[in-house]
Amino acid sequence: MNHLLDNLKIKLLGSRECIRAFPEAERYATGCQLLRVQQGLDPQDWKPMKAIGAGGAFRVFYVTSIGNALYVLYAFQADRRAK
Repeated sequence: MNHLLDNLKIKLLGSRECIRAFPEAERYATGCQLLRVQQGLDPQDWKPMKAIGAGGAFRVFYVTSIGNALYVLYAFQADRRAK
């Protein structure tokens, strides 16, 4: 564990209400994955996004390279409709 990153503060920029709207299980999973990032670890299931895509998955976009904070920029459930 990288102790330098242990002090990252989570700053929810426009995403707090979006995350609160997630079902309980997805809110819990989101919190667990953000904790991993705070601790300097990669989330368990991540990938760079080339496109949002369909499928009903819950998505959280964040940035860690600004100061000593983890900025959660946006959170939403991807549209289930096929493109």
